[in-house]
Amino acid sequence: GVLARVATTDLRSLPATKCPARHAAVAVDAPRLIVIGGQTQAPNGLPSGGGTADGFFFSTSAGFEQTPSLQLFQGLGRAGHLATMLADGSILVVGGTTAATAPTAEMLEPEAGTGVLRARVLAGPPTVARDRSAMAVLPTNQVLLTGGHTTTPPFTTTSLAEIYFGP
Repeated sequence: GVLARVATTDLRSLPATKCPARHAAVAVDAPRLIVIGGQTQAPNGLPSGGGTADGFFFSTSAGFEQTPSLQLFQGLGRAGHLATMLADGSILVVGGTTAATAPTAEMLEPEAGTGVLRARVLAGPPTVARDRSAMAVLPTNQVLLTGGHTTTPPFTTTSLAEIYFGP
């Protein structure tokens, strides 16, 4: 197989206060992906400020939407999180750095026939709130969440691996 670039865009084409760094992105369908959360970008190009709770769609033909399509994390920003698509088309968003009162995990579920995603807070968050971890969908449609570092002081690395979510 050959890896071919189908589109190039500059994330700075998002609204100035929503240019994400440390965001998560997932392909939703053939022409679209969604960029979820992340921090704004300072003029020097480094991540800065609190995270955003917005989700913006990107299309290979139209670029980024200029207004968010959805808001997650009960309106509280998040950065350094992970997102992955499950077999049923839903998207699991988990982990990262956020306000203590924000949910640890959410599921974005597609509305039948509309292409609209709806956020739902998940009960039973991971044992350890973590940033900079790794996540993989297993053949059983369960999600393996591993490593990273804790999100509250004292910040420590974790070697804990969890099967997060059953089929």
